[in-house]
Amino acid sequence: MSKYRNTITLILSAISIMVSVAALCRTYPHTSDLGMDYQGVIVGMLALLVTILIGWQIYTAINVKEELKDIKAVYFVGAGGIGMSAIARYFINRGLVVAGYDKTPSDLTHQLEKEGMLIHYEENLDEIPHACRNSSSCLVIYTPAIPEKHKELQYFRTNGFEVVKRAQVLGTLTRTHKGLCVAGTHGKTTTSTMCAHIMHQSHVDCNAFLGGISKNYGTNYILSDKSDYIVIEADEFVGLQPGAQLGEEILAVR
Repeated sequence: MSKYRNTITLILSAISIMVSVAALCRTYPHTSDLGMDYQGVIVGMLALLVTILIGWQIYTAINVKEELKDIKAVYFVGAGGIGMSAIARYFINRGLVVAGYDKTPSDLTHQLEKEGMLIHYEENLDEIPHACRNSSSCLVIYTPAIPEKHKELQYFRTNGFEVVKRAQVLGTLTRTHKGLCVAGTHGKTTTSTMCAHIMHQSHVDCNAFLGGISKNYGTNYILSDKSDYIVIEADEFVGLQPGAQLGEEILAVR
């Protein structure tokens, strides 16, 4: 899909221009009327803006779905974090090859290994699985806690891989699912876990990416094979497109 990106963008731009011209002509059928005031220009510009926004949303949704469909493997640079591990579990449950690096073994990384993830604990390019060496089918996710000079991160960036932050992945999921995002200063994990539990126990059901291990489920990721809803702890993320959002307490930082 990515190779058609420029073509799709040009088509959407052309459609936007045609709609804008049509709006101008409809408002002012005679060119002499254009000199009277700026109403036609305003209508045209608004039509252009609306059309671009709608077209971009359609294009983004198609592009994201195609990119996710093409992914066969996911590699995590910094796999042991609470947020990263939830996303790893999502891809494990989708049946993809999931591997990654973390600096320190932990109960969480050991549990991920039991669930099928391949994890190593030293900067060693030889430890990257063969399935994660194809730039056209492997998505690389990293955490900002990883230094830029990290050998594996540099390898993926210099060899044409798509390298994204975990926040971008969550943003992708909110464009392909119906997202409930919880933001604020305090109580995000508690609130998102409560919302996920209520939805999961109802006929609605949901997938959930939590910022802590739920005592009810013993995990930070709740899986549903039938629901199109996801609950996400939004904290500092940008690029999310929630269907609904909750705001917890917000404190001024001095």
